Amino acid sequence: MSTSSKINIFRLSTPLVVSILFHGLLFVLIGGTIIFEKQLTQTFFEPANITPSVQEDTLIEDELVLEEPQEVALDLPTEELEVEEVSSAAPDFSALAETITSTATIDTGFNTSFSEDAVFEINAVPTSKLEAGTGVGKGLGKVASKVNFFGLQSEGGDIAFVIDLSLSMKHRGRTEKLKEQLTKAIRGMGEGTRLSIICFAGPVWNFGEKPPPKKQNPPKPRWIEITSDSKPQIISEIKGLSHKDLVLGTNWTRGVVQAKRLSQKPSAVFFMTDGNLQGSLPDFKKESKSWAAGGFPINTIVLGAKDVNKSPDIKALKEVASTSKGSFKIVD
Repeated sequence: MSTSSKINIFRLSTPLVVSILFHGLLFVLIGGTIIFEKQLTQTFFEPANITPSVQEDTLIEDELVLEEPQEVALDLPTEELEVEEVSSAAPDFSALAETITSTATIDTGFNTSFSEDAVFEINAVPTSKLEAGTGVGKGLGKVASKVNFFGLQSEGGDIAFVIDLSLSMKHRGRTEKLKEQLTKAIRGMGEGTRLSIICFAGPVWNFGEKPPPKKQNPPKPRWIEITSDSKPQIISEIKGLSHKDLVLGTNWTRGVVQAKRLSQKPSAVFFMTDGNLQGSLPDFKKESKSWAAGGFPINTIVLGAKDVNKSPDIKALKEVASTSKGSFKIVD
């Protein structure tokens, strides 16, 4: 073979060899790439098939057990629910029972210690309407009582006494007569009837309180319910009245004004004095006129006064009783 022939054969075979090498190398690269991607996918994207160990199973069971007490905790105990209901109505002080003494001091205006179960209704919620203009009102007391005071009678659930405790009441046994008649009247009251006692002389005050200075207004008068506990205590205070409790002066007008401050209209009133008015008669007439038109009887009593028939003051008391459909009486 000639040299030229060898050169031609080499020229023809060289591209073929290069093509074979190139395709072989390309096949190796493609194959390697496919294998690498497969391994990469298995490593990063396929989840590992891990069998839970005994310790993991134990933890899962523990977590499930812990959820049961959470559900039970939502069901509150019965005792807690009962305490919540009681607290919405009224506080329970039963835990303090051992520390509370057997008696309790109740401010009733009579400065007396009553038993702890004594009941006093001050400014109670009305239980009935007052019948104005009939002369006898039903009042707001739970029970209407027939009351007799110095021989004059009235009936109702709320009875007010306006009494003279001036210094002149110490003469001729007047204080003792007042105590006797007031005690008798209160004993005749049934439980549930309400009572108010207003005292006057120069100043005016509520029974059981100290008289204030003349120009100072006392606290408003109060209604006190008659009960089996309160009745004997009130009577005891009345029997304890003495001459040292009497005060200078006889101002009817102050007594009337204080009675008009009662929180509820009375069923009936007993007004008692032992002497002539000390003060302005026109002022008394002005105050007593509106008082007498209140729709309840006002019984007026003059105890042991001299020349009462000639006194314009006593005539004014008669007018009060007549206008209010009450009664008037002079007692020696």
